[in-house]
Amino acid sequence: TFFFKDKKIRFWDIRSGTEPIGDLEFGGKVTSVDVSRNGTWLLACCRDDTLRLVDARTCQLVRTYTTEGKIIMKS
Repeated sequence: TFFFKDKKIRFWDIRSGTEPIGDLEFGGKVTSVDVSRNGTWLLACCRDDTLRLVDARTCQLVRTYTTEGKIIMKS
């Protein structure tokens, strides 16, 4: 696994295999990304205590989810 430290998610057109077709920059390092079953949505977890919903078709941020107070993780 290879992670960049520049707080971005990059999008490539895998058919062409060339340079990224777009990117989104976030306020904190992206720690994980989950892709919907149909490939149209990404949910990114960031070090700025946010979840970001991204439309993978347009490379656009749709919504940012935040919380106040303590964050409790459950495995």
